Amino acid sequence: YWNFVDAMAKRGDAEAAQEYAKKHDLIKTPGDRLRLLNQLMDVPTIADDRQHAEPILREMFDIGQTIDANPSSFAGRWDRYTAQRAATLAFQHGYTDLGVELYDKTPNRDQRPLLHAFSADMKPAQMTPVLMLAQDNLDGQRLQYVIDAGIRHLRGTTPPTGD
Repeated sequence: YWNFVDAMAKRGDAEAAQEYAKKHDLIKTPGDRLRLLNQLMDVPTIADDRQHAEPILREMFDIGQTIDANPSSFAGRWDRYTAQRAATLAFQHGYTDLGVELYDKTPNRDQRPLLHAFSADMKPAQMTPVLMLAQDNLDGQRLQYVIDAGIRHLRGTTPPTGD
């Protein structure tokens, strides 16, 4: 059934994909719901439309917070960085303000989401909040990675994603 959900998502029909998953009882765990939401965010027509993407990203963040609170109770989860994936996706799709908001709310953070903030679409005024988040939440090598990514962005070279 997941193949049908994926096909509907790829067509950009998020509502049909979600209804089909619900009808066939595919969403049994928060991880299942997260899988569906990730499939939806893989579709450019959904991900590049903020009106559709923002509620998905916020739900991904909420589910990630639940999983991060006790990752060992979720099969296949061993780290506490699931929620920050929503911030990463927000940055990747150019929703810098949303990425900053979600990253700031995430109790378990590293540099990876911030590295994705430095996209070609990033406006100079958006650099300050990203660099301030890095300064306030990271230290050592992780902070240096973000600063380096910011410098590379200003120079017009491609920053490493750290993934």
